[in-house]
Amino acid sequence: MACEDIWKPQPWFKRAFIANLVDLQDLGPSLLKPGKKQVLIRIHAAAYNYKDKLVVDHSPHYPFKAKVDLVPCLDGAGVVEEAGPCSIAAAVGATVIATSSSDDKLEVAKKLGANHLVNYRKSTDWATQVLQATDGTGVDLVVDVVGAASIEQSLKATRYGGAVVSVGLLSEDPTQKINIMQDVLFGAKTIQGMLGAGSMEQLSELARFMDKH
Repeated sequence: MACEDIWKPQPWFKRAFIANLVDLQDLGPSLLKPGKKQVLIRIHAAAYNYKDKLVVDHSPHYPFKAKVDLVPCLDGAGVVEEAGPCSIAAAVGATVIATSSSDDKLEVAKKLGANHLVNYRKSTDWATQVLQATDGTGVDLVVDVVGAASIEQSLKATRYGGAVVSVGLLSEDPTQKINIMQDVLFGAKTIQGMLGAGSMEQLSELARFMDKH
């Protein structure tokens, strides 16, 4: 796990934390390349929670036995540095259209199996590009991580009878007014909210799929 220079001096040091000693060990400059089904994440900030302590202490109160040298991180914030070939949509044979505000991130998406790339910073009407890529039909499914600021474009990019799955609220103003009713009604389109991994059945199905591929 790579960390930013939040604490100084470097290298890492032992620090007392609420009457408990947290032993921070330098893992060295070399980082392993992520393999299949793995990602390399650079952590910018992490919290030390009670659950983390249970894991580190191999406490009997934690239901699973932790692996040796496991680095706990229940709550953290950072960026994905590198990823192995783990694109779920590409694995099932779907045509993937990736959107991002960063060309660099789009290149990563391409390596993970995306067939078409759209930078929505360069083209605010990105739905038109999606329609062009699908011969005017639109996509079967849109995964929308932004919310109010992008939902109109997401619906426009969706085919007749298709669906938009909303999984995030990243809009600066999540309460902004949107005009979607005509697109939903006349396009027979569905908007579905999804928080987290869904139901236990869906999570189990996803785990089996990831293990297979």
